[in-house]
Amino acid sequence: MSQWVIVTVVGSLAILIFDLCSSLASQRFGIRYGLFSVGSVAIYFVTGFVAGKAGSIGWAMLAAIIVGGIEATLGWYISWIIGPGRIEEGLTFQFALFGVGFTILLAFIFGFLGALFAKLVY
Repeated sequence: MSQWVIVTVVGSLAILIFDLCSSLASQRFGIRYGLFSVGSVAIYFVTGFVAGKAGSIGWAMLAAIIVGGIEATLGWYISWIIGPGRIEEGLTFQFALFGVGFTILLAFIFGFLGALFAKLVY
């Protein structure tokens, strides 16, 4: 199995575990769920960094985008089930599309920055 696949799988598992833990913490302690987005961005950056160290910036960005896509779908589902990810006003297709797109855009940006940083350092 290539290092890129391992980084992508580990990043995906990390984001799902993070979503689970942040959802539970938000629900239990009343912490605003949106504050945990800093952790998500950090995971995108680290995914891009590690994948960028191992390969090209393009592959690193793809790994981060996949991690972002998993968070935008499965991660959102986890937070929806637990509670803090629920949209009180009702979920529209446009809102869901914007949320998924924005999450993937953040993963793209921070994955690129992580990969670029890896290339500058190594």
